[in-house]
Formats: sequence, structure tokens, C-alpha cells
Amino acid sequence: MNSALALEVEGLRVELDGTRVDIIDEVSFSVPAGHVLGLVGESGSGKTTAGLAVLGHTRRGARIAAGEVR
Repeated sequence: MNSALALEVEGLRVELDGTRVDIIDEVSFSVPAGHVLGLVGESGSGKTTAGLAVLGHTRRGARIAAGEVR
């Protein structure tokens, strides 16, 4: 991770538990120190799921299948 970054997410994938059905597939982004990131999208597009996964949590019935958060 670049020391000028506050958050770096690489290849985040969340899937339905016990399946290979992706809820989020290969999401990557970085947030420079001192900046703010907003996730924008339609209802049901995965904004909350992505936010929870970055914090290491998932909704019931989902699991973090791949990716790194630094």
C-alpha cells in the first residue's frame, strides 16, 4: 500500500454462502489520505455489501470469497 493511501481494496469478491454466485465481483479502489469516497448506485447494486465487506463483515448468507483490504 502506498503510504499516501488511507484505504486500498483489490479484487474484492463477495458471494452467496455455499454457492459460486457472486454478489460483488472483482471490485478494486483506493482512497488517498485526506479524501472521501462515495459509493453511488441503484438500489440493490451492492453499495452496502461492499461497505460491510471492507470492514470485514457480511450480510447473512454471504461470505467474502477473495480480495485484500489495506
